[in-house]
Amino acid sequence: MKMILQKIISTSGYCSRRQADALIRAGYVKINGQLATIGDQADSDRDTITINGHLLSLADAKIYIKLNKPLGYTCTNRSFKNEKNILI
Repeated sequence: MKMILQKIISTSGYCSRRQADALIRAGYVKINGQLATIGDQADSDRDTITINGHLLSLADAKIYIKLNKPLGYTCTNRSFKNEKNILI
């Protein structure tokens, strides 16, 4: 499915949409070897998008995990002694 180029770049995690605008205006972005312009659309599955000569890699699909935390446990990214922790 075709999308605006700035959205494809920002969705990949490379940069924000405004930064993608700046890259396109500066001439760093190409679609299938052709210099991209503002407003161009591309298909992220079929078209090859390069930024400054490097292939744009798309972000993997996000995975969400639902966890029902038991009472008395702490969700944290650090381990505390004498506490029940769920490390994230």
